[in-house]
Amino acid sequence: MTSGFDEQEWRESAKDGPSFEFEPTEGGPAPVPDFEPAGTPPDPFDEGEDEAAQAHRAEWRSAEPPPREEQAFEPRPNRAEARRPGMPTEEERNFAMAAHAAGAVGALVSVGAVGWLVPLILWLVKKEEGGFAAEQSREALNFQLTMFILGVIGAVLTCIGIGFVIILLVWIAEIAYSIIGAIRTHKGERYEYPVNFRLIGGPLA
Repeated sequence: MTSGFDEQEWRESAKDGPSFEFEPTEGGPAPVPDFEPAGTPPDPFDEGEDEAAQAHRAEWRSAEPPPREEQAFEPRPNRAEARRPGMPTEEERNFAMAAHAAGAVGALVSVGAVGWLVPLILWLVKKEEGGFAAEQSREALNFQLTMFILGVIGAVLTCIGIGFVIILLVWIAEIAYSIIGAIRTHKGERYEYPVNFRLIGGPLA
């Protein structure tokens, strides 16, 4: 079986087809054919763009978000240092808390015999300065003196038996109320003992 392909006929027909061979020009390489099809739209970013392309570019640029402005860093205030207007400072609250808490410690260590010593020292330190710390130190001192007097009365009355009850009640009250006073003053609240003779400085303002 013979093929229908005629090589001689194909060679003759190829001579009549288009040729893609380019003869070199004088002084330079052969020209490169431009295969860019007709009617190609111009590049909108070329320097030679028309008015419509320029308007399109301006519209495109106007749609861009504005540059982000750098804001100065502002540190958050320390919550431990921040306080309400009129609230005692942290130092004043610590002084007041120590004056009240010393009563509970003194009651546990010496059965109330020296619970007045620390409030007395703190009050002498702060009394000229005044303010929350001096006021609460004086309140704690008066309470410890009150508990000391009641304890002495209870000791005298031990001969009839009721004195032991008085001493026990005084000891429990001294610990409980001193702890409550320490907690309240640490929060910046004024505290007044329910039982207090207030021998020094009179009642609280």
